[in-house]
Amino acid sequence: STGNRSTGNQSNRSTGYQSNRSTENQSNRSTGNRSTGYQSNRNRSTGYQSNRSTGYQSNRSTGNQSNRSTGYQSNRSTGYQSNRSTGNQSNRSTGNQSNRSTGYQSNRSTGNQSNRSTGNQSNRNRSTGYQSNRSTGNQSNRSTGYQSNRSTGNQSNRSTGNQSNRSTGNQSNRSTGNQSNRSTGNQSNRSTGYQSNRSTG
Repeated sequence: STGNRSTGNQSNRSTGYQSNRSTENQSNRSTGNRSTGYQSNRNRSTGYQSNRSTGYQSNRSTGNQSNRSTGYQSNRSTGYQSNRSTGNQSNRSTGNQSNRSTGYQSNRSTGNQSNRSTGNQSNRNRSTGYQSNRSTGNQSNRSTGYQSNRSTGNQSNRSTGNQSNRSTGNQSNRSTGNQSNRSTGNQSNRSTGYQSNRSTG
C-alpha cells in the first residue's frame, strides 16, 4: 500500500519517470562496516562532519549501527547510491528533508509504503538490526563512486536539522520490510532523471 499523508508542504517534482514499487517491507542494507555483533557508529559532533570518497564506498553491517545528528545531514553521491534492507525502513527528521537526483531514483518495497508529512520530511529507517545515525553538527557524506548501504538490522536515521540527499547518479532504495516516511516539515522530492515508485503492498 502506498499512503501519502501530509499536513505540511509535500512537493514531488520530476521531469522524468516517477514510479514507486513496493511488495514488502522497506529496508536498507548496510551503512556500516560488516559486523556480526553490535556495531554502533554514534557520530556526535557539534562541528561539521564530512565523508568524501572518489572510489567505492560500501558499508555492511549485520549488527546494530547507530549514527545520530542534530545538525545538517547531507548525503551526496555522483555515482550509484543503493540502500537495501531486509527489515523495516523508517526515516524521521525534524528538519527539512530534500531528496534530489539527476540520475535514476528507484524506490522498491515488498511491504507497506507509507508517506506522511506534517511539515519537515522525516525518514525513519528501521531494519532487522538497529541502525541509528545521530549528530549534533553537520553530517555530510559525499561520494563520486559507488555508494552502497546494506544492513540486516534496524537502520534509523534521525536528524533535528536539515537532511538533504542528492545524487547525480542512480539512486536505488529497496526494501523487504515496511517503509514509513513521516515528516513534520516540508517534503520535497525532485528528480531530473528516472524516478520509479512501485508498490504491491
